[in-house]
Formats: sequence, structure tokens, C-alpha cells
Amino acid sequence: MAVQQQHGRPVTAVPDEKLGLPGRHPLLRESLEHFVTPVPYGSAGTIARRGNGSSCAAAESGGPFDLPRTGEATRAGTSAKEGPTMIGDLVRGGLGGLFATAAMSAVMVAGDRAGLMRDQPPKRITRAFMPGHRHRPKKGEGVLGALAHLGFGAASGALFGVLTGGRRPPVPAGVAYALGIWLVSYQGWVPGLGILPPISRDRPGRVVVMGTGHVVYGAALAAALRRLNAPLTPEK
Repeated sequence: MAVQQQHGRPVTAVPDEKLGLPGRHPLLRESLEHFVTPVPYGSAGTIARRGNGSSCAAAESGGPFDLPRTGEATRAGTSAKEGPTMIGDLVRGGLGGLFATAAMSAVMVAGDRAGLMRDQPPKRITRAFMPGHRHRPKKGEGVLGALAHLGFGAASGALFGVLTGGRRPPVPAGVAYALGIWLVSYQGWVPGLGILPPISRDRPGRVVVMGTGHVVYGAALAAALRRLNAPLTPEK
């Protein structure tokens, strides 16, 4: 692409094939070339445009045509191609929470079969919110309890995903997060609603199973997020 002089200014000569002209319309071709000028990049963020022999330039800072400098990026949200976003953190955290809940449920089922706890706490909690007496068994409470447990685990994982901000969390951080959920729930609102006794007065077998289950949940959640966030924040 050649550069010619027009009105004392450099003008880019655009080939006919790029203008879509066969080459036998010189007047139209000259009119179109009149509006095409090379963009000076001597200073980043400046655009020069040409029309009817006049030029207008946007200032390097604050101008309406200001461009970001090379290497700059808006870090407020960070695009999906460049890094994590809050929606992405929620989704990855939710997926990690589902995986971690499944691992925790395996521990709870094993404890139930070993006779360490008589009933699954998620089922007891769901039973309390179903119509009828809160402590009497109800139809469908097992399925609803399992779904509620998965939903709560996914929501907790999504929150952890946002808190970690797309980073690869260490396993101890996930374990501490899960134990915090256990304390807030089974030493806080669950006994506060009269569903189960607090950890400090509960059966030792249930305390052991649920404590172990939450440790497994936290470790599995952190491991899952480390894997899911690996393409965004690779370890150095």
C-alpha cells in the first residue's frame, strides 16, 4: 500500500481491489481516497481522521477517541478471554460444591451404615420444614433432603468461588471454610430452630461423622477449584 502526498499531507493509496473498484473510475476512486489517511501511532491513544482536507485529532487523554495503550486492560471485570469474572467464579464454585457435596455424602452414608449416627441431618432438617410435626417422619423427606443437601453444598461452593476470585485456593483454606459452615449451622441456626442439639451436646458419633464430612467437603471443594481455575491462574 503506497503513501502519496495530497495537500501537503501523507495519504495512503488504497489498491483498487480493496476498494472494490475495477480501476476505470478515477473520480470515484479519488473521492474515496480523500477520506483515507494513515493513523499515526506515535503517541498511544491518538486518532487522526481526514475529511474535506481538514483533520481532527483526539487528545491522548480524555478525548472521545482515546484508545487504551498496548498492554492495558480493564481489570474491573476482566473478560472471559483474559481471566475470571464473578459469573464464572459462581459457576465454577457451584460445580466444585456439587463435587464436594457428593464426597461428603459418601462419608455420611458410611457413618450411617456403621451405626455412628441414627439419621441423616439433611433429612432431619428437611423434615422440620415440611408440613406436619417437625420430628415425625414424612413421605419424600429422604429425596427432598438429598436435593436440599446438594443445593446447599452447591450454593456454599459458589460463595467460596467468589471469595477466592478465580484463584487456586489452598486445601487448608477450603477445610477452614467448610468447618466454619459446620459451626455456623450445627452450633448455630440448626439447634436454634430446635431441629438437632448443638455440637457441644450432640451424640459423639454424629459429631465425628459430620466433622469428618465437612473436612472432606472443604478439601474436595478446594481441590476442584484448583483444577477448574488452573487455566485462569496457572501456578508459577
